[in-house]
Amino acid sequence: MILCRKCGHENADDAAFCGQCNAYLEWSGQRVAGPEATATTAAGPPPPPTPAGARPVGAPATVPSQPPPRVAPSPAPSASPGSTAAPATPPATSAAAASAPASAPIPTEPVSRPPTPVPDAPPARRPAPVAQDQPRSRRPTAEQAPSRPKPTAKPPPEEPLIKAGDRICPVCGVGNDPARRFCRKCGASLEQAVVAVPVHLPWYRRLFRRGSPERYRAGERPRSMEERGRPRRSVLGILLPLAVLVAIVAAVGAYVAVPDVQRQVNETIGGLRRQLMPDLEDVTPVANSTNVRNVIDRNKATWWEGDGDQPSIRLRFAPAVDLGAMIITNGANGDDFPRFRRPSRIRLTAEGGSSVTLDIEDATEFRAHRIDLRDVSQLRVQVLETRGPADAPVAIRDLEFQELR
Repeated sequence: MILCRKCGHENADDAAFCGQCNAYLEWSGQRVAGPEATATTAAGPPPPPTPAGARPVGAPATVPSQPPPRVAPSPAPSASPGSTAAPATPPATSAAAASAPASAPIPTEPVSRPPTPVPDAPPARRPAPVAQDQPRSRRPTAEQAPSRPKPTAKPPPEEPLIKAGDRICPVCGVGNDPARRFCRKCGASLEQAVVAVPVHLPWYRRLFRRGSPERYRAGERPRSMEERGRPRRSVLGILLPLAVLVAIVAAVGAYVAVPDVQRQVNETIGGLRRQLMPDLEDVTPVANSTNVRNVIDRNKATWWEGDGDQPSIRLRFAPAVDLGAMIITNGANGDDFPRFRRPSRIRLTAEGGSSVTLDIEDATEFRAHRIDLRDVSQLRVQVLETRGPADAPVAIRDLEFQELR
């Protein structure tokens, strides 16, 4: 780890800036091996060892009680022929030793040794001349010094993957520990850093996902690919596509071979298409009386009049149709609009018994309403509630119907 000398914060080995004071660690950092090294640095270097026989610093000097024994000089060896004899100890030295006080130790000098004769070196030999007529393979070759290996560039350290909870630097995009205040790579402030969150896959991707969710670096691969050359497939991954294929083949066979299934499928598809993508076309019903024809002639100057509390209109469609919408223009025309009652609620009832109830606005313009009545050959339009003068007849200017296809 790298210890910041300014604030004392411990940083990772790959950090370039301090995580607390944002100091540049190349100038103000100290690389330590761990807690043991930190403790050794704080305690200081150990004292140098004291040599044997030496008095430690601060220890009191001791005076020997008796002088050390005198060492008699060894007799000089006999001189060999051709060698020089060693000189004897001068008498002045012996006299000085005798006159020395008894409390001080008497220094002794080493006895000189005669020189050892060196044997004569053999005469140098000249190398034998190389015959020029010898083949090249038998000629001696000079030894060549081994070539020094070329220094290889150290690959840059790989950036670790961003883990969940790391603070992503907004400048360089490197993940940092949540406790850091500055980026470990570029030293930028992490106040506006985004916190990395784990990615949650949807259920269908987790169901059909192959292998483990572990992320691999460039050049790495799972053990299954190293052993067999391709990833292993689970039993669910094999049976599920097979079951889907069998279901599709069975459905297609039933649609082709069974007429009832074919009719039911067609009706279901038609109903979905009508609900999601409706296609409406105008259709005109048939009426028997002149008064009823005034409500379906698409002429806004004429209107239908009905007496009683709940008058009704009967219409006929040939052939039967599927109604998807109705457009109604309420009340009488022009100045006669307030002098007649207007329906506020009506009910549409088909011949088979299906019905739809609609609330009508009290407006002079037309209003469109969505309805869903299937296979209608006869339709009854009944007024349930009205607005306006109580003793006046009910007026409807126009009714338009649209077929659902």
